[in-house]
Amino acid sequence: SDGVGFGSRGSDTYRKNNFFNSGTVNEQSNRPHYVQKVSIPLEVLYSGEKNIEMNLKATLLERYKASYKGGVLAPIIIQAVFTVAMTWLRSQKVNWFLSVFLFGIILQSNMPPPPQKTKYSTNIPPGWKGGTKLNFKSITEDVTFVIDEGKHERYTRCGNDLYTDIHVSRKNLRKGCTLKLDPLCHSEPPIKIKVAPGMIKEDGQIINVTGRGWPKVNCDRNSRGDLKVRIHVKKRKKKRY
Repeated sequence: SDGVGFGSRGSDTYRKNNFFNSGTVNEQSNRPHYVQKVSIPLEVLYSGEKNIEMNLKATLLERYKASYKGGVLAPIIIQAVFTVAMTWLRSQKVNWFLSVFLFGIILQSNMPPPPQKTKYSTNIPPGWKGGTKLNFKSITEDVTFVIDEGKHERYTRCGNDLYTDIHVSRKNLRKGCTLKLDPLCHSEPPIKIKVAPGMIKEDGQIINVTGRGWPKVNCDRNSRGDLKVRIHVKKRKKKRY
């Protein structure tokens, strides 16, 4: 990943009633660990934004996945299997329907409760990338949001460089022209690219614009990658007779 954000810290344990010892309270060191992707638009990661809200999914499937990742689920499964096996030994016969039902009841009854907190927020500085992990700790669980870069209609990112494609007519390429692009951040000046006559020799040729790429994290504020502009020659329309 390209960076880590940390949320508020909380307690490292959670408490719940044991299925077999009603009224007793067990303290467990393992905690559910939710790991979920959150989609952030490319332009927001580029320019940065404050108070980005993220919602934690707390479906039954997500709770099981979090319990497994946090090391909570394995002991519960072992306990459920042991209990079902003991009922087989006592009854001296196997009732599969009753066994599956008992296993499910034990599993569900000992699962950690749903997360108390499902809304989180963070500040995103300019230059964070997809794969960056945001870690939070609440009273009952650990939460990790993994940033997923949203797609942009014009730009794509590769490392610290931005890529875009422009289609230009043969006539303009032959005579020379100035191309104008809107940047990812609207507060920045437009990107102007001068194409000299005959400069483009082949379709897909790349023009490099220094310093107009992705912001570099933990560097000087003005330190950026480059913008790579692919020039495509517009195809002539065939005349219909």
